[in-house]
Amino acid sequence: MKHIIKNIICITLALTMVCSCFCGITFTANAGDWNTPIIPINPGHKHSFVGNVTTEPTCTAAGVMTYTCSCGKGTYTKPIPALGHDMLVHDGVGETCTEAGNKPYCECLRCGNYYIDDKGENLIADKTEVVIPAKGHRFNVYEPYCLNGCGEANPNYNPAHVHSYNAVITEPTCTEAGFTTHSCECGDSYTDTPTEALGHDYGAVETKPTATALGYTTHTCSRCGDKFADTYTAPTGKLTLKCKARTAAAETVQWNNVKTATGYQVQISTKDGKKWDKTITLKAGVTNTTLKSLAAGNAYKFRARFYIAKGGKNYFSPWSATLTSPTLPTGTTLTKVAGGSKSFSAQWKQNKAVNGYQVQYSLKSNFSGAKTVTVKSNKTLKTTVKKLSAKKVYYVRIRTYKTIAKVNYFSTWSKAVKVKTK
Repeated sequence: MKHIIKNIICITLALTMVCSCFCGITFTANAGDWNTPIIPINPGHKHSFVGNVTTEPTCTAAGVMTYTCSCGKGTYTKPIPALGHDMLVHDGVGETCTEAGNKPYCECLRCGNYYIDDKGENLIADKTEVVIPAKGHRFNVYEPYCLNGCGEANPNYNPAHVHSYNAVITEPTCTEAGFTTHSCECGDSYTDTPTEALGHDYGAVETKPTATALGYTTHTCSRCGDKFADTYTAPTGKLTLKCKARTAAAETVQWNNVKTATGYQVQISTKDGKKWDKTITLKAGVTNTTLKSLAAGNAYKFRARFYIAKGGKNYFSPWSATLTSPTLPTGTTLTKVAGGSKSFSAQWKQNKAVNGYQVQYSLKSNFSGAKTVTVKSNKTLKTTVKKLSAKKVYYVRIRTYKTIAKVNYFSTWSKAVKVKTK
């Protein structure tokens, strides 16, 4: 079996090479394929391959060598290994007065790059980073040579020079120490006579709070003018609270806007008017809030205040005057409306939670020009309206009322009913 497979392979290769010679097909092979390039067989011609570098290798990247025959029918390529860095290690050199020094670094003689390490793993992008600038000479008129010790002669050396110091006093401040500086025209100088910083000398001025602004104490230093404020006190103004709208189950209370306020607080007494059992905090600019899920016909108490935030603390104004504001009572409905001779009679459901009822009637559906009959007992459940026009259609509706603190609060009107007199 192995002999049969070997014969098939040999026949296939022979046919391939014959096809190459007679059909002009070129076969190529890369390095590593079959160990040797596939070279087309052409009777009478022997390939002669010449290699050319088609991609130059670099320190870190491989190159490519391409081999071709002059017949143009044979070609293959081989990689050229990366060259690797050719490092020259530069030791650190200290700077002098006239010549720059350098930090230790490695230089690749091929690519010209600088590296921190000799393996070329850490590139120095800016080559000037390794340069240490020259120090420059330092001369003093009374010293014959450079003060750096390089041996350079001092062109302005004056052996007869005698220091003549001028004293300048730097006075201490609240935060900085004082001292005296002694300077000679030759450039020599020194300091002495240190004095301690004076520390601040603060004076306190109290600013009283206003209706919409905090009070505070300002501390100002008499020497340097530094200042700070503390001891804040709350504003003195009170909000004006009123009821904006009410229903049988909710109330909207409103107050005046205070531009300096950080926010507001509203409290409500939902039970006996003695305990403030609910507090609502609102942001600046909000001047009303609606309290929901309230009981109908109940006198609730409200109060409000504003606050100003300062230094992580809230300073609250005094509470407003207490607002007593009842919700509206629940209503009732008409159960029967019957026309009579120049009259009509009306009956309704009893509402034990109210003080009485109002029956309103009009010849117009919008109740313009309406007249009202007040029934002062919640036990009275019917009334007759007389002295009306005969054979006219009247519109009739009813509402309840509850008296709280001598003020009548009315429910919403019931649905209107039409009735015709006789």
